[in-house]
Amino acid sequence: MLDDDVSVLKSIRRLFLVSGLGTETFHDPESFLDYAKSHPVALAILDVRLPGPMSGLDVQLQLHDMQSETPVIIMTASTELRIEDRALGNGAFRFFVKPFDSEELVAAAKEAMGQFPEP
Repeated sequence: MLDDDVSVLKSIRRLFLVSGLGTETFHDPESFLDYAKSHPVALAILDVRLPGPMSGLDVQLQLHDMQSETPVIIMTASTELRIEDRALGNGAFRFFVKPFDSEELVAAAKEAMGQFPEP
C-alpha cells in the first residue's frame, strides 16, 4: 500500500488486518519500489498523488516492469476521468475515488489476490 497520507495508510492497514489480510505500507514511491525489487508483491494499492515527482500511475508502470502479474488497485481523491482511464488502460484491476466504501476495497483486494469470501 502506497499513499501520501499517513492516516490513510494506518486506516487501511487496520482494515486489512481485521479482514485477515496482511499489508506493508509505504509513504514514498522510492521505498515501495525498492521493496518490490526484492520481494514479491501480491497486490499493490497505489494512491495517484504521492510526494515527489512520481505519481501512483508512474509507480504502476514501474511495478509492471518488475512484476507484471501483480494486480494493482489505484485510488485517488480526483474525479478526473482521464486519470481513471489511464489507470485502467495501464492494467489496474480496480479504481477507487476517495472516499470509498471500505468493504468494497477489501472485496476488490481479495478478488485481485484470488481470495474470494466464503458464501
